[in-house]
Amino acid sequence: MNIDPALIKRFPALFLPHDIYERHYWTIKLLGKKKPGETVLDVGGEGYLKLFARRLIIKDINIEGAEAYDGMAIPYPDKSFDYAVSIDTIEHMPKGQRKLHISELIRVAKKRVVFCAPVNSPMQIELQKALLTSNALDERAVRFVKEHLEYGLPTPTEIQAALPDAPIKWHYAGNLKFYSPPKHVPESKPLQMALSLFLLVMNWLSNRIWLYVKLGEKLKLTTNRFYGVIDL
Repeated sequence: MNIDPALIKRFPALFLPHDIYERHYWTIKLLGKKKPGETVLDVGGEGYLKLFARRLIIKDINIEGAEAYDGMAIPYPDKSFDYAVSIDTIEHMPKGQRKLHISELIRVAKKRVVFCAPVNSPMQIELQKALLTSNALDERAVRFVKEHLEYGLPTPTEIQAALPDAPIKWHYAGNLKFYSPPKHVPESKPLQMALSLFLLVMNWLSNRIWLYVKLGEKLKLTTNRFYGVIDL
């Protein structure tokens, strides 16, 4: 179901998919105490972070769109922003580029860096493979899932080994047991509408109730996503 961007902006808890809502919600929380007017660079962002921090000045850059960014060096001087974040971006680049990506976040931020990604685990890989068998994903989503499998999902151990001197604090959220790949979309229009309404209600409940379970401090076999926090 295609949702009007204006509706997503006005009612994010209802219309923003839970997996997207969750990672942006926790990223803002992990930035800590923030003052109105402080600046955030969202590398790989698509505008969603603004929905969770309307009093901050948030700049998005992405390899797609008008902003000139090649996915490597961030086109801003040192300490240009109070904060820098990367939300589910590092899994879309080869392992050899991930160290540079996080190093660039550190370079352009003054106070704190937050980055996150799906955790590489057997359960996660099975979920990613199952997603590719569903006809509920659009072409762009299929491309993203294929990149997860091609480049290999990251782990905190991998990232810490690449940046041994970085004082990274790790947090974890999401339980893969509660995620299931979308089933095949029924051909019947009434059934499609009924399914869409049901999923919309479940999405709202997930964003308003399930989400607020606190972040975990330990990595589990069922963990969906890790968050790295670096104070500068």
